[in-house]
Amino acid sequence: MSSESIGLNITGSDQILSLSTHGVAGDCTIDIPGHSELVSSFTTTRDVAASYRTAFFKQALRPLAIAEKISFRVDANYTLCLQYVVKVGGDDKAFLEFFCLAEN
Repeated sequence: MSSESIGLNITGSDQILSLSTHGVAGDCTIDIPGHSELVSSFTTTRDVAASYRTAFFKQALRPLAIAEKISFRVDANYTLCLQYVVKVGGDDKAFLEFFCLAEN
């Protein structure tokens, strides 16, 4: 792992979610526009810029492979909440939640 943190930027006026990381292996930024087919709803009341420890963020991304839906929220203190809806046995569903505290 070459980067210790992941940057999160949410731009309300352009409706863009950006994830970025910088390390010895190089820089990487992924922009997800609010009108992407990956996004069903994009709502923000202000722009957000925060960074999170990669080790914590990585653990929170593990359920992506089995999730049916994902909710991505950031509160006023920049605490990131990832909530997943996953199928468990038959048609039953469960929620998984991960919280990451911002570094800055």
